[in-house]
Amino acid sequence: MSSITVYMFHAIGEVVGNDWADPEYCLSKDLFKYFLYKSGRVSSLGSAINGEAQSPYVLTFDDGHLSNYWAGKYIYEHGYGSADFFINPEHIGKENYMTWPQVCELSRLGMGIQSHGLDHKYLSDLSDADLKNQLSKSKTMIEQHIHSQVRYLSPPGGRYDKRCLFFAKEMGYQSILNSAPGVVINRSNAIMPRIAIKKDSDIDELLRMTHRCNSSLLKLRARYQFLKLMKLILGNQLYEKIRWYLLGVKI
Repeated sequence: MSSITVYMFHAIGEVVGNDWADPEYCLSKDLFKYFLYKSGRVSSLGSAINGEAQSPYVLTFDDGHLSNYWAGKYIYEHGYGSADFFINPEHIGKENYMTWPQVCELSRLGMGIQSHGLDHKYLSDLSDADLKNQLSKSKTMIEQHIHSQVRYLSPPGGRYDKRCLFFAKEMGYQSILNSAPGVVINRSNAIMPRIAIKKDSDIDELLRMTHRCNSSLLKLRARYQFLKLMKLILGNQLYEKIRWYLLGVKI
């Protein structure tokens, strides 16, 4: 079975006003359309794992930003295939987030709706009890709304630990999608890598990252490992404060 490349999108379009979306990970609508045009066909993870996909490109969206509703409908209406949307149930319906009717519509259009935790807390920072609540309640709430099984988990900020892996498997999650750049060789793995899409990403180069020895992908992996080390040294809270300061955003 051939490898697949899983891409991680966030908001689509420009950040304006009091929008909470991370500006570093907001891809313009034109570049998003270009990505789809160049890929020709994209897939949700479930379709890829089941061997139903006609493309090595798997699309995922994190956070449930309102622009994801537009993106999902654009994928469907232009015949590009399907994608997965990882949401925080307790944020749905708030300002600049999708609403439950929009989430349910995406599900009816064949998009996968998956868990991004309950309210975007970093899972590795939580006690066992809080971690279990995040995994269980988010899964249950989504399934009650879309009437379909949630199979995949995307830990907020890519922060998770061995406890998360154990509890997720216990609760019926099939795989965890992390933030480590890479390609998926074994589709039954409990952990799957993804390539983050940033506002200044080179779309053509991204679409060439279909082999684990791709030079650009190796550079991404080296950068990821460096930042992972910084997170361990500084801790999540201090790391985020420094990151937002460097981006020029007051928190």
